[in-house]
Amino acid sequence: MKVLHVSTDFPSKVDGKLHNYGGLGMCLFQLVDGLTQRGADLDILTRKDGDNCTEIIPGTIRVPYIKLTKSRNWKLTHGITLIPRLLLSLVNNKYDILHAHNPPAAMCSIPIAKIFGIKTVMTMHGPWAGVRDRFRGLAKFIEDCCLLNADIVTFDSHALKNMYPQDKKYIAIQNAVDSDEFKPMDKSECRSNLGLTKDRMILLYSGRAVYGKRLDTIFNVAKRCCDVDFIITGVNYDGRDGICPNIIYKKSIPNNEMPQLYSACDGLILASDMEGMSRAVLEAMSCGIGVIVSDIKANRETVGDISAGRFFKTDDELFEIVRDVTNEELSDMGKKGRKLVLSNYSVKRRIDAFIDVYDSLTETKAIYSRIP
Repeated sequence: MKVLHVSTDFPSKVDGKLHNYGGLGMCLFQLVDGLTQRGADLDILTRKDGDNCTEIIPGTIRVPYIKLTKSRNWKLTHGITLIPRLLLSLVNNKYDILHAHNPPAAMCSIPIAKIFGIKTVMTMHGPWAGVRDRFRGLAKFIEDCCLLNADIVTFDSHALKNMYPQDKKYIAIQNAVDSDEFKPMDKSECRSNLGLTKDRMILLYSGRAVYGKRLDTIFNVAKRCCDVDFIITGVNYDGRDGICPNIIYKKSIPNNEMPQLYSACDGLILASDMEGMSRAVLEAMSCGIGVIVSDIKANRETVGDISAGRFFKTDDELFEIVRDVTNEELSDMGKKGRKLVLSNYSVKRRIDAFIDVYDSLTETKAIYSRIP
């Protein structure tokens, strides 16, 4: 079985360090890396992002796209600029399945794959149209077309799947985290390595500064909780470093350095209005730190009902949690979260689920699906 993955995001190495924009790319990397380790035959068609990068997966094909502003809506142009390279790949290779990730990658690639008689899968890595701040009507139209055209659609959580009309071709495959890579480390040592204060509570936000993430909520609480330090890390940040003295901006951290940053903190804050299943929350739980998250169904599903986290709806509720929570409570949440990750969110489970999806679309079972 040969699979072509199409995505607007896929990580590469820059100066020897894994570099990526957003959770989609890391979710895809986790999938293709797991499939490759099992002997899968696959290629990746994705966007070009800079010239000083080294590929981490053989068979990665990068295509430029049009980007006139910083808006992430320009990723839609990649669905068009990839067409010539996609056609060349389909002519020169016998793919059994085309697997597109999110509607921008799927909108052109899935109809073209249908012309070639190739089975198609689309994975929704979040409520894509729902988090558009502009062109939402167009985004909803594109998303609906992609959902209709794909042979199977997978969703990163049950909560995300339930946001859409039910269809027998819709399948929830929860996100996963490598608990051997993302594991608890000595907090004091990590803080020393990162130059952080050892005797103050530190809360982390890890993610992009985009619509729906409610980063302003974290800024507002930081202003009111001057005895707590807040670390902001991610990309597309608008440079408000000096908004208050207890906010520390770490810019974009390579993925392999994130376990140290998580372990240096007491907890993670996620204030999103909508999520699929947050990688940051899973990674934080896996590293044994508490999570303080918005009270939405996806976060309820991720954290579960075992007091591994705290939930809030308003800025005032978040302020009250941050004001009153203790290091001991956050540590206890982290221990419970780590146990939850070990029992529910293994990478093997996720890879096996996707292999089952591929097998269901083809008459010939994948050889690598039988490897333990």
